[in-house]
Parts: sequence; structure tokens; C-alpha cells
Amino acid sequence: MKYRIREQNELKPSGVAWVGDILKDWGLTKIKRFVINLIGGVWGNNEENNENDVICLRVADIDYDKLIFNENNFTVRNISNGELKSRILKKNDLVIEKSGGGEKTPVGRVVLYDLEQKAVCSNFMNKISINNQVMNSKFLVLIFNSLYSQRVVLESIKQTTGIQNLDTDNYLSNYISYPNIDEQQKIVHFLDEKSKIFDDAISKKEQLIAKLELAKQALISEVVTGKLKVVENNSKRHTIKRAPSELKPSGVEWLGVIPNEWKIKKLKYISEIISSNVDKKSYEGQEKVLLCNYVDVYKNDLVTNKIDFMEATANESEIKKFSLQFGDILITKDSESPDDIAIPAYVNENFENVLCGYHLAILRNSKKEVYSKYLFRFFELVGVRNYFETMAKGVTRYGLSLDAFKNIFVPHFDLTEQKQISKYLDEKLIHFDNTIAKTKQSITKLKEAKEALISEAVTGKIEVIEKESKANEYFQRRVLAAYFIDNSKNDIYFGRVKLQKLLYMAEAVNNLDFGSDYRRHAMGPHDSKMIHSIESQLQKSKWFEAQKIKNGNFEKVEYIALENHTEYLKYLDGRYWKQENIEYIFNLMKGMRTLQAEIVATVYSAYIDLSKENRVSTENLLDEILNHWHDNKKKIPQENWLKAIEWMCEKQLIKV
Repeated sequence: MKYRIREQNELKPSGVAWVGDILKDWGLTKIKRFVINLIGGVWGNNEENNENDVICLRVADIDYDKLIFNENNFTVRNISNGELKSRILKKNDLVIEKSGGGEKTPVGRVVLYDLEQKAVCSNFMNKISINNQVMNSKFLVLIFNSLYSQRVVLESIKQTTGIQNLDTDNYLSNYISYPNIDEQQKIVHFLDEKSKIFDDAISKKEQLIAKLELAKQALISEVVTGKLKVVENNSKRHTIKRAPSELKPSGVEWLGVIPNEWKIKKLKYISEIISSNVDKKSYEGQEKVLLCNYVDVYKNDLVTNKIDFMEATANESEIKKFSLQFGDILITKDSESPDDIAIPAYVNENFENVLCGYHLAILRNSKKEVYSKYLFRFFELVGVRNYFETMAKGVTRYGLSLDAFKNIFVPHFDLTEQKQISKYLDEKLIHFDNTIAKTKQSITKLKEAKEALISEAVTGKIEVIEKESKANEYFQRRVLAAYFIDNSKNDIYFGRVKLQKLLYMAEAVNNLDFGSDYRRHAMGPHDSKMIHSIESQLQKSKWFEAQKIKNGNFEKVEYIALENHTEYLKYLDGRYWKQENIEYIFNLMKGMRTLQAEIVATVYSAYIDLSKENRVSTENLLDEILNHWHDNKKKIPQENWLKAIEWMCEKQLIKV
């Protein structure tokens, strides 16, 4: 499907900041107008293997790239009949996250429920039932997605300690613009098609990153755990593989074997561990500071002055305790999922007046028992991440205690070797990191482009145009039929037969391929299925309805205009054909009786067939029509055929 950017004269101000200008014939109303029912989810009890066991969907089950639920590893809970009745999710219901969220992903995301399973949503979400007679559920999900990506949702979030709560009534009071239900569906199809292109491109880049991360992780693991030994020759570092005899069991299952001369110690014996409690608020009487927050650590391996730190305040003791120092390792200590926790970042330079923020811990090399950069690389190990995943506690938000950090085992060996390992990895990993960073930037741009396209489409700033493809030929033919019908209101001879002859001539003369199957028939070139298909489509689109009119023994079909009958006009803009060529054919034939239209269409069809054989002449045309078409053609005087051939030559329809 194609689209075009609408001209400014097609738009009007919406009066709503996030929406901007909207199409003049689009509506504007609050989201809550489309909501039939809004009800909180339920967590229930442990499953009991009875009829009240039901899937309970959690925030962790959501695929936010596709705006649906992932279909795997669902949690089953036991829900009482009273709670179950009004909370069962139906296809096309929406689910909104009302509690939870975090710095990376604020609360308020909305997805479509499109699964077949019997399910409810958890108590951290709400079920929203939509009036699908006026609002397409997927279209509304895309609007919510645009609201979220533009951070409009932040205006409806109430923050408590560690938890975000969405004021759903306030959020659903946001104004949105919307077209009719058919246009909504068309936009949804368009965005599905375009999103797949974006998603496929993003997926390929994510696969590249995954391969690079895997290779990077393998190198870190082999070097940090001592299975590869770093040696230096002529100021160049390389690795050699240690022999099995040079290794011993570490005593820690996930760490495996380590060099014979290495030991292991708990982190608390080799590093200071500091948990920050500096929040983002500013208080009177406190010193102004800059804050390194959760997102700054989560998104960056290195903490440098390139990061745009937020402004806050802190008291004297907080400044003394939590100010960043060169060589500090900052660790995320909570997350929305246990497998995304304990992410490290290395403080790569000295800072003045920059503090470690809430949700983070500092590992500080005050004991001089470990080389800081080596400890940072150690925390990048998959085994370390897996360890902390098992130690994380929580239901919707997971956290790590200080004891979890204190008691992790870390290799302890000569500081000079730790320094060599760190420098070697810095040299080797820079190539991985640069490629990964560039690929992530590319992904970010793709996601931004996708979000922008969604926003432009759901606010009407672009017009979606059904592309000229095989699947759309019937629509084009319907538009052409509507044009002939609408302009033949005063033609007493106009009916099914004449409509088909007009369609045939328009298609044949202008080389339009609508997939029609015209065959030789008593009434001229005829497609027995085509006219009924067109009439069905015209009625479904509420353009025109075919009605049989009886007058004694005579029966005729007339076409009655329906409420949307002018909708076809916007498609006469040249996207499918040159409209002046269609009008030329129509003006030639609009005054003809039905029989005259049949004669013209028959002559033109015979002319096309003879042209393929290079046998066009008046004699051959007459022979083809009278002897090789249908016996009924012989009932028409030869003089009429000759006059038709002469007239068609005069109008430059044929050349004899």
C-alpha cells in the first residue's frame, strides 16, 4: 500500500498538542467515549487443577514491539467465579499496564488481546472493552502507542516509592482524532504492512548484535576466568590457552575451572559496596548536583561526561558518600524482570559534583584488592548475570539485596595480571563495541521512523492509498462502475447490460487489466460473474444498490445511491487511470441505446482479435461478427454493423 502526505489545506488545527493538525472530516473526542467497560485485573490464588484454573497474563508476557501478548509459558492462577465472570478477556479487548513501570519503560503501555485461550490479566493491568462498531481495537492500540512514544502518558502517572501508578481515568480523557471504521481498518492494514518491513530490518540488525555479543561474551569469559592467559611480547598483547594441568575447579559451579594460582573471594572482602538512596527530587537548602541515574547506567558501558546527567539536590553527607570517582563500577540493583538485572557501567573519568542515583549500587576499589576494570569485566559475564537472576526477589519488580552483591564469589589473583587482562580486553572489545553501538543507533533510527509513521497515519497527516495490485483490481473496477452509474442517472437506457459494455470499452480501449473474463456472447463481450460481483461490492461499501424495477413484462435494473456514494470521487485523481480517457469513452456512449452499445462493444472486441492476427479489414470484421460470434448477431442488419464500423473509425476507436 502507498501513502501521500496531505496538503495543509486538507487539515485543520485539532486544538490538542500531541495530535496537532487533523483532517477536516475526522472526528475529535476523548478516548473514554469508545470504552464499553474498564475493569482491573486479578491475581487470584495458586492453581488447584479445577475449572477455575485460568491463564493470568502478566506484564512480562507482553511483546511491545508487536503490541500483543507472547504465546508461551503462561502463568496459571485459580480465580473465583465472582472475579472471573467480568474479567475474562475476549478477542479485540485491550489491556493497559496500570502499575509498575520504571525509568526505562514508564507505566501505561497498551496491547491488543488476540489469543484464543481463556485468560485474565493480572492485578497490575486493566482490561478495556471497546465499542468496535465505531472504533477498531488495533487502530486504538496504535493511537495508544503514539501517545506513549510521545510521552503524553507521563502526565497521567503518579509516582510512589519504586512504583508508578497510572491514573487511567485521566489518561482515557485524552482527546484523539479518528476517521470512519473503514478508514481505520485501511490504516491498520497499511501499518501492519509497513511495520513488518521495519520489524524485519530491525530483527536482522538485532541478530547481528546477538552474534557480536555472543562472540564478545565468549572472549570475556575465556580471559576473565583465566582459561586464556594474556601475555605481552614487544608491547603487543595476545593470549595462549592454558593446559588442563594448569587449571583447577573453582568450587563455584557457574565459574568452572580457574588457574591453579588463583583464589576466589566473596566480593565483600575485596570491594566496598555502597547502595545509593539519592532520589531525583530537589529540596530547598540542599546543594545542587548532577545525578547519574538508572538509565544512564543501563544504556552505557562507560560513564563519561558525554552523558546528559539530570539536575537534582543532595545534602552534604550524600555528596560525600555517593559522588562518583574514577574507577567506580555502578550496578543496577532492580529491574522489571529478573534476567535484566545487575547491569554494570564503569566510571571512566573523574567527575565533579556528579552523584550516583537511586536504584543503583557502587562497587568501589577502596581496599585495593582488585583492579577496577577487571571487576567491571567480571560483572559482564553471563554466569554473573545468571547468578543475580536467581538472587532477585519480587513479583512485578525485582530487586537485589546488598547481601546478594556481598556474597558473590570473585576470582582473586595478582593485580598485575588483572591489569593485563583488562588492557587486552579493552584493545579487543573496542571493535565489537563500535560495531554494536553503530548497529544500535541504526535500530534506534528505524524504531523512530516506525513510530513517526504510526503517529502520522493515526492522526490523518498521511493518506493511505490502496496500491494498484492484483488484489485491488476489483476495487478499481468498482470505482469505474460507480463513476458510470453516478453519471448515468438521466440515461433511460442505462442498466446492467449497458454498464457492462461501458466497463468493457473503458478497460479495452485504455488497456486496463481488472481481471475480467469477457467472452463472446449474444449480448457482445460478456463476463457472467463480473456484474454481480460489482453490485455486491457497491452495496457493501454503501455506494449504490441494484434494484429490479418491473414494468409489466419488462424488468430493468436501476442503481440507487446510498449514503457513501460520493466516496468514489476521490479515487478519480489519476492514481488508477487517466480520467480524461474514461470520460471520452463515456461521452461517446452515454446517449446510445442498449443495442447500440452492444454493437460498438462487439465490433471493438472483434477488432482486437483480428489485430492480433494482422487481419483487420471491414470484410473480415463483418465475417468475424456474423459467422464466428453468435447466431443472434445475424439478426442485426448488416447495414447497422457497417455504420458502427464507420463511426468507430471516425472517433479513432479503430483503424480499418
